[in-house]
Amino acid sequence: MATSMTRWEPFAELGDLRNRIDRLFGDLGGTQERGWMPALDVVRENGNLVLRADVPGIEPALSSA
Repeated sequence: MATSMTRWEPFAELGDLRNRIDRLFGDLGGTQERGWMPALDVVRENGNLVLRADVPGIEPALSSA
């Protein structure tokens, strides 16, 4: 009688579990997966709305108003 060994990988199903949990929370939020989004500040200065964001590689611009 031939016998064979089966390799047991106890963490093999964790990836599938992670995908299921991500899908569950994604469905609850009703949003699609988004890419990187910088932190934004919106303030009012002298009657104008000013948007500030830290974006790597972009130098701050001076206001032309």
